[in-house]
Amino acid sequence: MLTSRFRRGGSAIGCRRLQPPLGVALSLGMSPDRNRLQALVDALPDNEVPVAISFLAELADEEIVDPDTAAALDRARVEPGEDLSLEEVRHRLGL
Repeated sequence: MLTSRFRRGGSAIGCRRLQPPLGVALSLGMSPDRNRLQALVDALPDNEVPVAISFLAELADEEIVDPDTAAALDRARVEPGEDLSLEEVRHRLGL
């Protein structure tokens, strides 16, 4: 049950509201996956933060392949084709 994971807390005006367990941040505007990612980032030791920044920056720069393109790539991998050296490709492209 969802409420069993939260503790009861009071506000300045005496209203009762549900709060996340101590030490757990929760952003209602973010998806559960983003909340989990945030919790993982928050738990990183300081010496690991630069590595995480580099990894996430690389991940953000990667091209995401949509399902149609992925299917076309899969079809191209199984179709027999002519093998060309890099030198031949450059020659055919006039490079």
